[in-house]
Amino acid sequence: MVKMVKRSAPITVSLSLSGISSMDQEGEVVFSVSSTEWAPNTEAKILLPEGFSKVAGSLSWTGDIVAGQTIVIRAKVKAEKVGDWTIEGQAISKMNGSTFGKSSCLHVSISQDAVTINEVDPVTGTNEESICLLDEQAQLSGESGVAPMSPGTVTVYGWWYFYEENSATLRPIRHVKVDLWDSDLGGLINYLLATTYTDDDGHYQFPPINNDDGFLEDGLDVFVKEYSDNSIVKVTDNAGNLYWGQTGVDSNVPDGWHNMGSWAVTGDNRGNKAILDTIEIGHEYASSLGYNHVKVEIRWPSDGTYVPSDDPLTIRLLSGDEWDEDVILHEYGHTIQHSIYGEWIPNAGGLHTWNQHTNPNFAFSEGWPTFFAVAANFEMGYGDSLYPRDSWYRDHVDQIINHELETDNHAYGVDVEGAVACLLWDIYDSSEDVLAHGTDSLSAGMSPVWDVFANYLTGGHHVYNIQPEFWNGWFDRGHNHYQVMWDIYYHHCLLIYDPPPETPSTPSGPTSGYVSVMYTYSTSTTDPHDDEICYLFDWGDGTTLWTDWYASGATANASHSWSSPGEYYVRVKAQDIHGPLGASPDTSWSPYLTVKITELVNLVVNVPQAPPEGVKVWVDGNPYTAYANTPVSVTINAGQHTLQAERSFLKEEWTPGTYFFYFFHHWSDGSTENPRTITLTSDTTLTAIYVRSKYGIQSEQPE
Repeated sequence: MVKMVKRSAPITVSLSLSGISSMDQEGEVVFSVSSTEWAPNTEAKILLPEGFSKVAGSLSWTGDIVAGQTIVIRAKVKAEKVGDWTIEGQAISKMNGSTFGKSSCLHVSISQDAVTINEVDPVTGTNEESICLLDEQAQLSGESGVAPMSPGTVTVYGWWYFYEENSATLRPIRHVKVDLWDSDLGGLINYLLATTYTDDDGHYQFPPINNDDGFLEDGLDVFVKEYSDNSIVKVTDNAGNLYWGQTGVDSNVPDGWHNMGSWAVTGDNRGNKAILDTIEIGHEYASSLGYNHVKVEIRWPSDGTYVPSDDPLTIRLLSGDEWDEDVILHEYGHTIQHSIYGEWIPNAGGLHTWNQHTNPNFAFSEGWPTFFAVAANFEMGYGDSLYPRDSWYRDHVDQIINHELETDNHAYGVDVEGAVACLLWDIYDSSEDVLAHGTDSLSAGMSPVWDVFANYLTGGHHVYNIQPEFWNGWFDRGHNHYQVMWDIYYHHCLLIYDPPPETPSTPSGPTSGYVSVMYTYSTSTTDPHDDEICYLFDWGDGTTLWTDWYASGATANASHSWSSPGEYYVRVKAQDIHGPLGASPDTSWSPYLTVKITELVNLVVNVPQAPPEGVKVWVDGNPYTAYANTPVSVTINAGQHTLQAERSFLKEEWTPGTYFFYFFHHWSDGSTENPRTITLTSDTTLTAIYVRSKYGIQSEQPE
């Protein structure tokens, strides 16, 4: 039979004491600690009571325990005082948002002649509770305003409480069955007079009762019994015997109002009332969500803490777990899950730990009850140190487990219950965690989480796992917030496939240009979830460029220059904001845009023989003027061009008024063509060479 067993700490401990048989003898205490998981920052220690002293050895150890490793602490101790003492060995591992560990105890009785060593036993004894009468409490508020009762009747009322774990804090015993009895013949015969239930404050009041106790008798001899039973929960011992408590007998009560006083349950068995009170809180929380859970039975103390798979409305609790509200409500969550689903989640049940990789169904079957327990206590707990309203899951008596759902550094995966519980908490809570794309702005509360859990069906069944079924259910039920939900899942390393954007449009921009000139190109696309989009431009020259992020549908721009002439094929693809995280593929490439790039070169034409007024030079038909010390410089694209220099010019030389003709002869590269065709592939400098006529001419103004 598979059980829905409570979470175990991965640490195991063993404590032993040997060599002591009488007072003043020395012996050895040994504490061994091992772990099935990595246990960082572990502190192991032996706590000696007043009756023992350390003679030699060590009582503590601190360090990291790797999986499968065992560390041992040994110390020589001496029994020094008569009495009953408890030696405790404790091992606790701590890391961010998480604490787990276990302790082991030995009960040692020391007399002058003998030493008896036993493991500490669980709570045992009768199901009748130890009770005490508290100081007198004021009579029922507003009693004087109540209509007078019929003569000869009595109305009995009072209060029931129980002491919390510390035996100092009182809690009301709420909503339990209370019987009013008449005791006759010294208690040999008791008559049931009336039944009622306590209210939120532990107060009860029976209807008016005929106060005739029989012939030659005065008023009734009454006492009140309370039972750990109501329409929500019944708490019994492991054999099914109900816990109950009873007031003293008030004899010959007079007619009218009669206050039985305020009674409190004390002693070891009072823990059953803590269990009942915690289940009340869980039931009230489920009711606030629109679900009225059926009655469950708690058996305590039992052989473990679990819900039997063949008895899904019975919770068994270890001794010590009566004070662990999170543990109780975790198991209560299992019963709720089974009642709503009509089945156990397949492939779940058995031993498990917080960071253990099991399977997605197992992880959800344990992570969801943990989340439910912490949320119920967060919203409806008492808010004091014994029952805080916070985001911690605690198990502190038989083992030490502390996990902070807000900050816990859990293992990652859909098959890890810690990841499931913390993910659900991030959906629920109002804290703004730093996520992959900003902060956790979602503060959904329990209602949408419960809606998916209770109402979403897939394949004919309720949610079995956090991914894909809870994820799909969240959106199927219309709860939306896609971006932040995706980020929360990713934050707990539960990657969700995210469909990519549509293929971007063909880039638009210039289809021709020049080397080393920057040109801008544009494109756009849309994302099915309106995620932000970035674009990868492939410029066709072996280089690419990722843009910044753009809103879905917005036009994206990118600029580029080419370093050499040629024909280039520009294309682009896109990814949404989840793409860099590995959860969404890039789109396909867009169609190409062909861009023809030609090189810009500098053509320099020198005419060192030019007269002061310069010489005309034409490049591709465009006129320029070259001077003796200032050449023509033209920046043009590479390729073929036409070049022409003036064929001749007059230049005044030697004496004023004497002019010589200069005739074009050749270019500095040897060409004699003028005009000429030139092919430019790089910066080029040419000089036009002229020859002078043999004889000058005299002219005041040569033409």
